[in-house]
Amino acid sequence: MRKLRYTYPATDNGALGIAGVGMQNRWLVELIVSWLPFIVLIGVWVWLSRRWSPGNSAKLIQLYEQQVAETGRMNAFLERIAVSLEKRTTE
Repeated sequence: MRKLRYTYPATDNGALGIAGVGMQNRWLVELIVSWLPFIVLIGVWVWLSRRWSPGNSAKLIQLYEQQVAETGRMNAFLERIAVSLEKRTTE
């Protein structure tokens, strides 16, 4: 298996730069690379907080009530099935 070598071009003063980026712009690249994850996390947090704003809580309550009603119906059906199975085993 061959190993690939990556070479970086030298800057004006002979120092190696990052993939052709001059030393003048290197601080900008380092700033973006170091702060980008934090900016993305803050952006996702703001997006989620707006998505789940208090105006949407009424929708969540309705969904919860629908889920409770559906669970009650399902429990009633399961009770009827359990009763019918008990009748069959006792006969």
